[in-house]
Amino acid sequence: MRISELGGLTSLPLEQLGADVVDGDVVTALPVDVDDADRGSVLIASKRRLGVVGHHGDTVHEGLVTLWAPWDMVSLETEGLEGSVASGGPASSRLVVRVGDRRFVAVLEGPAGKAAVDDFALAVQAPHETRPRR
Repeated sequence: MRISELGGLTSLPLEQLGADVVDGDVVTALPVDVDDADRGSVLIASKRRLGVVGHHGDTVHEGLVTLWAPWDMVSLETEGLEGSVASGGPASSRLVVRVGDRRFVAVLEGPAGKAAVDDFALAVQAPHETRPRR
């Protein structure tokens, strides 16, 4: 799913993403909720790393921030799920993503939600480019 397609799936002001997230570098994106906060975020999968976009300050008025994590810090939580993706209800799909010690949960409805969850799960499980060491 492209960033430009997330408008109806998240309340985040995606136009504030800025230059650190370029849509052409994005493999797929997934709107998620953060388990320890009542705020949404968007996980952005690129070939080299994972971006976590959201309000990472004390208030939602601080604007959007993108935190980057290497792929070796990212995993899918499968406990209690069938495989890595499970049905969250009759017309929703659910995916739990761990980034270090943070837990993100996506529950998206309909065929577009299923496609977004499936695409993201594939992106996490795919081989990733590594930056050459100098």
